[in-house]
Amino acid sequence: MKKILILLILCVFTVSTMNVLAESECPCYDGDPCTSDICLQQPFSDDICIYPPKCDDGSKCTIDTCNSENGECTNTPINCDDGNICTIDSCNPDTGECVNEQVDCDDENICTIDSCSPNTGNCINEHINCDDENPYTTDSCDLDTGECIYECPHNCDDGDSCTIDTCGDQSCIHSSKCDDSNACTTDSCDSLTGDCSNEIAVFCDDNDFTTFDYCDPVTGECVYDEIGCFSPLDCPAVSGQCKIRTCLNNKCGISNLHGTNCDDGNSCTGPDKCDTGECKGENLPYGTSCGQNHYCLNGMCVEKGDCSDQEDACTQCNFIAMSNQGNPICNCHDLDCDDNNPCTIEICDQDTGCVYEDKCDDGNLATEDSCDPEDGTCSHFFTGNCDDGNSCTTDDWIPQVSPGIGGYCINVDIDCDDNDPCTQNTCDPEIGCVYPPKNCNDGKPYTEDLCDSGTCINELITCDDENPCTEDIWDEENHICRNIAYDCGEGFMCNANTGECEKESNGTEGEIPEFTTIAAVGLLMFAGVFVVLKRKK
Repeated sequence: MKKILILLILCVFTVSTMNVLAESECPCYDGDPCTSDICLQQPFSDDICIYPPKCDDGSKCTIDTCNSENGECTNTPINCDDGNICTIDSCNPDTGECVNEQVDCDDENICTIDSCSPNTGNCINEHINCDDENPYTTDSCDLDTGECIYECPHNCDDGDSCTIDTCGDQSCIHSSKCDDSNACTTDSCDSLTGDCSNEIAVFCDDNDFTTFDYCDPVTGECVYDEIGCFSPLDCPAVSGQCKIRTCLNNKCGISNLHGTNCDDGNSCTGPDKCDTGECKGENLPYGTSCGQNHYCLNGMCVEKGDCSDQEDACTQCNFIAMSNQGNPICNCHDLDCDDNNPCTIEICDQDTGCVYEDKCDDGNLATEDSCDPEDGTCSHFFTGNCDDGNSCTTDDWIPQVSPGIGGYCINVDIDCDDNDPCTQNTCDPEIGCVYPPKNCNDGKPYTEDLCDSGTCINELITCDDENPCTEDIWDEENHICRNIAYDCGEGFMCNANTGECEKESNGTEGEIPEFTTIAAVGLLMFAGVFVVLKRKK
């Protein structure tokens, strides 16, 4: 720091001792009219010539030029115009760089959108659009938050997370939150969380490979559009080794292969060939090895000597010894259910085994069935008893014309229609027709649930008792209306016509007070009694 200070002092001393000569006296004249020719004479050394530009005005925001013929200076300001009418253009005197500041259009109103017009340069302060397109709400903007406010003259919050509450003309509108306007789905809502579920209700599959199946969201009906094609590659893929897709006359189809090699995935069949679209193979001989300690039996690969895994009650298995290998394997055959009874039908149930059903049961209540044990001939004798124990069916019968002909019960469902669309027509097998009212309950305590010609109407309960001197409110806790009289204070009463509190009348304005009338009647009665007593004397 000291060294720098000493150098500065020396420089000042040196310059202060120099003599600056006029340009005409200067031996440094360069003949250039655009330079200032300065000659500095030094007392102890040679003179120094300097040629600073003549036209430098010391401003970084101008372009300095000099006329080389006459030495005239031109100091042109830097052009900082960015062509944007919405900016303020200037030059930074320290750096010489252009500064283009955006016009400040902020009106300090959070409810306006502030911008600058690119055509005029004027500020535009446009109010935020808070129109909810509902003519029954008062729309405004909160000057503190900038958020839109939609005020409704009714309190439309029904406390139900599954409804969208909107403001109507005379009442609120509560529409389903989860309606996806798709007739192919079943819409439901979780009343606790308000979460929607739109499950597919209509499944469309005609099992036709050549159609595109879908449900029309407007009608809820299935549509089966034919798939067009130009080549088999345009058609949907097919499953199976023995089927190929085809395209004939621009229509997709399936062709079955026959005789083509295939693999049915069964090591106990072979050789496998395509047969009418299916892969089939002949069962390999008993005992053919199909894996370690496994052998083929009836086209199945089974473990040597293990018959315990046969879960089919209609199959009996036992061990046999193969002569070619001597290894015991399972030999299975169908269970024989023949009971040698011509009056039974023998059936084998895979779960329980043999089942024997009555061969001659004709299912007719009006007949008594019998069977000849010798040849199994059935006989049906008419009894006339057609009561099936069901109050929802008729117990009619067709009488027997001759032995063995006729005599049938007619048990058909009775008609329970009461022609009232506001009832549910149902039948109880114990008591017959019942007509419970149609359930129009929407689960909301503040609505009156009615049925009109089969249509449910859920009207909002109005608590207005048409008395302007009461405050009409809905008691949410007890689900009842309350009409609370206004308290006008001592000496005041509520005018039943206007609903305004007024001073109580004191009887001096043309009306006879009640107590005055009573007193007058009492005096008249007293006078009458007095006259009667006086006459008796």
